[in-house]
Amino acid sequence: MAGSAGSATAAGLTLTPSPSASTSVSPIATSTSPASTYPQQLAAYQVAMDAYKVALAKWRTDFAAWQSANKTALEALNAAFKAALAKAEADRNAMKSKRDAIDATFKAAIEKANTDFRVAIAAATTADQKLAANTAMKNAKEAAVTARKTALDALGPEVVRPTKPAQPVVAPAPVKPVEPTKPIRPAEPTQSAKPAEPSKTAKPAEPTKSAKPEKSEKPEVKKSASPSESPKASSSS
Repeated sequence: MAGSAGSATAAGLTLTPSPSASTSVSPIATSTSPASTYPQQLAAYQVAMDAYKVALAKWRTDFAAWQSANKTALEALNAAFKAALAKAEADRNAMKSKRDAIDATFKAAIEKANTDFRVAIAAATTADQKLAANTAMKNAKEAAVTARKTALDALGPEVVRPTKPAQPVVAPAPVKPVEPTKPIRPAEPTQSAKPAEPSKTAKPAEPTKSAKPEKSEKPEVKKSASPSESPKASSSS
């Protein structure tokens, strides 16, 4: 092959090497570890924090306007109530003055009827004159009572004290924006502990010397009697 390649090159041919697995470029996988995404999270947090500051400033403006509107409505309501109280008090005082004037007129009419009766009864000499004086007094008093009632009815009903109005209905308060949560910096990887050194193996114990077998005692062998030492034959034999 080397020779053919050399000859091909020498002949002016250009050889294109076929692609192989070693020359292909694989795409770089995006790491999803917390350490690599923390800068992205921090950048997104900064953007959210800027938007939060803008929203917070707008909320403060809206909340101040909301408070001012509530205060204005409440002050207007209280002012109207105070004005109603003042008018009721003035109407009550005016009615009392008119009533006092009507009562004074009624009292004067009764006193005049009594005075006229006394004068007429004093001047009467006959029963008819006395009856006429009595009838005139009675009619004058009835007229005074009727005039008083008519004048009191013209005043109208008693002035009622106004009740305190309920709180004004206002729009709900603007909602305060929520502050974004700052991402937590991932913990730095701790240095891996060095592998423990292999423990030195203990030297093998020296084999114990086996105890030497004890010397067995030689059994005592009785010497057999020699023929010369054999008992002598009895003399009787």
